[in-house]
Amino acid sequence: MNHYFYDGRDLSLALTTRYDAGLVLLSIAIASLASYAALSIAGRIRATGSSNKRRVWLLAGSLTMGGGIWAMHFIAMLALKLPIAVNYDVFITIISTVPAVLASYVMLEVISRPKIGKLTFLVSVVMGVGIGTMHYIGMAAMQGISSQLVMMFEPRLVVASLLVGLVLSGVALTIDFLLDPKTKGLNPIWGKIGAALIMGFAVSGMHYSGMAATYFFTGDSSPIVTESSFNTSALVFWVSFTSVLITSLAIFITIVDSRIQQAALDEAVSRSRMREAIESIADGFCLFDMEDRLVECNQRYREIMSFGTPIVPGMSFDAIMRGAAESGLILDAEDGIEQWLAERMLRHRTPRENFVEHFKGDRWMRVSERRVWNTGTVAIRTDITELKKTEIELSKAIAEAQKARAVAEE
Repeated sequence: MNHYFYDGRDLSLALTTRYDAGLVLLSIAIASLASYAALSIAGRIRATGSSNKRRVWLLAGSLTMGGGIWAMHFIAMLALKLPIAVNYDVFITIISTVPAVLASYVMLEVISRPKIGKLTFLVSVVMGVGIGTMHYIGMAAMQGISSQLVMMFEPRLVVASLLVGLVLSGVALTIDFLLDPKTKGLNPIWGKIGAALIMGFAVSGMHYSGMAATYFFTGDSSPIVTESSFNTSALVFWVSFTSVLITSLAIFITIVDSRIQQAALDEAVSRSRMREAIESIADGFCLFDMEDRLVECNQRYREIMSFGTPIVPGMSFDAIMRGAAESGLILDAEDGIEQWLAERMLRHRTPRENFVEHFKGDRWMRVSERRVWNTGTVAIRTDITELKKTEIELSKAIAEAQKARAVAEE
């Protein structure tokens, strides 16, 4: 095929063109779906803190968006009906995907940032040029089967087609603020759908306005063949099916990833609140799992059980008790550590009632342990030193009173 800018020849000699309305609508839908997938991926790029994951999302997004743009263009070309048969150069058709993918990569790289500001215009230019380049490379792949096919472009309409892609791309990108649910109380999903539809019209609008700038002529007097050598319906089906499958899969993955991240965030918030609640307890709190390893404890528990070795999650109950006993922290174990430890472990595994332990420094701790089904053991240590001292003093006072009474009675 030869390509020229319009040279003033009689346009009444141009081949009559028409479009399959169903395929036109299909092409717009595919472009919009690909745009929605790209905007969803941009949201995941913003949300990820991993540079490796960011690169994967960028690559996946650029291939999805670029592939969707190309699929839209190819289906739109198949929607074009000429009175002569047309084939497509496979190599040139494949090459035409490159500008679309590169432009999509640049777009995603920029719009995935927290703020894009003045870069909106630059991205719009890149998208307009990328879509336009893909379009005209794809047009170059058209070939007449029996006769030379001449394609002529009207310069002003070519420029207008590029402006359509540029302006609509810019409008779609500026709608990004609608994705913020705080803005005017709008649902971010509707903002994303609106941006995707406008981006889809930017892609398809650039194509169809570019086609309006194109005139087709036969270049020689060879017999005209009207039947194409390929099955148009099959091509439409497989290109559409593949494009919809890939973009739908991309959207599904972004939804799953978003929910996983939200679940992780909710878990982190819940755990943080639990930590705050545990730390607010005035007594020593600890939780051991089914294998008697420490899961959680508060700072007060660490202070009470401090024996020189840091108490950290994963330590066994036996190790903590043995360390405390061997360091002389627990005075009850002075008469025999192993015997005391065996009795303490038995009491821990089959807790029945609260008991008191005597600590170094003449401190007294009331211990309350409870087994929780399918979880482990929860324990509370309460410092009752003052209460114990009062109890001892009261006992002494009672004993002295009884002694004095006995002396008096004699």
